[in-house]
Amino acid sequence: MKKFRTLKIFLIVIVIITLGIYLFNEYDKRHLLTNGVLHLKENPYTLKIVNCETFGISDFRAEYYILIDKNDIPKLLKGRKYSFTSDPQGYFKSWATGSVHPEFQADTCYTSGSTWHDGLVNIFVSKNRSEVYIVYDVQ
Repeated sequence: MKKFRTLKIFLIVIVIITLGIYLFNEYDKRHLLTNGVLHLKENPYTLKIVNCETFGISDFRAEYYILIDKNDIPKLLKGRKYSFTSDPQGYFKSWATGSVHPEFQADTCYTSGSTWHDGLVNIFVSKNRSEVYIVYDVQ
């Protein structure tokens, strides 16, 4: 009887630790996007991170595939000074390396910063204005 009680307690502790790690990881993704990448005080309410991939240690890259209400896209651009980039689809194909929704077609691209100072941010917006792919590079 005592073995089953110990086993139940052990399993509960494992579940709590696993859940804690998952929740911290999700919080960390949102926090990096808001403060580290976009320099916003808070994420737009409708922003939903579908996928986030990070690469490297000394040369760091984070790629976010997000869904957002088209009316909230200007809120993404408030934390930095962005310039418009022409030929967003060609530029997108040369920058994005992570997994992207297969139908994603970049219609608009906003660029800010540099890889050496504060990171280079490319925000690719889809034709339907509700999908966004963000690439953040720091060297």
